[in-house]
Amino acid sequence: LRSQGSAARLLDPLTEAEQTRWETINYIFAFAAVIIVGVIWRIRRQSEKPMKLTPADELTTSYVASQSVMQGGN
Repeated sequence: LRSQGSAARLLDPLTEAEQTRWETINYIFAFAAVIIVGVIWRIRRQSEKPMKLTPADELTTSYVASQSVMQGGN
C-alpha cells in the first residue's frame, strides 16, 4: 500500500555510540547463534547410536529365500 505523499520517511541517523552498540549486539547475537547450533549438533551426534548390522551370510540366505518365494519357486 502506498501512502498519499511521495516522500520517504527516513530513520533518524544514529550517533557513533548507538551505531557501535547495535553493531556489538549484532556480533554477540551471531556468535551466540553459532555456539548454540554447534552445541545442538554435538549433543545430537553424541546421542546417536550405531545400527546393529546383520552378518553377510544371513543377509545373503534371507535374500535368496525371499527371491525364491516371490518367484513361486521351491
